[in-house]
Amino acid sequence: MKRYKDLYFVSTIIIVVVCILPCFGAIFEFNLVSLICFGAFPLLWLLANSGLRRSRNGYFTFSWILAILACCGSLLPLIEIRKFVIINDGFERADGYGSPMALLIDLTFFILAFIGFCTIAWFGYVALQETRESESDNE
Repeated sequence: MKRYKDLYFVSTIIIVVVCILPCFGAIFEFNLVSLICFGAFPLLWLLANSGLRRSRNGYFTFSWILAILACCGSLLPLIEIRKFVIINDGFERADGYGSPMALLIDLTFFILAFIGFCTIAWFGYVALQETRESESDNE
């Protein structure tokens, strides 16, 4: 459980830092949808982290479900990129509009996010199994 809490704390710092800049951009552009997305996700992650740090009941499950949702959410752009590549037979549209390098940079970012969220979800699953085993041993 300690490893999961430590990993969740580090990921909280990374998520908050990464989401600060888009929040400011959304404020200056008056984009409410982006502000909610880039503002609500780090706030929920911070809430789950604070509950984990205080060892409150229910926050472990909340943090684990949030990690699974983030994992699924980071999978969607990878599916979209794959669909784009299949439809256009490459990293660029037929009319030459677009940048293959930008697509590869996006792909790299989304793969790293997906791997990170999956790692957090996996550590949460392992911690959940350890908790269940220790509870069954106590009975």
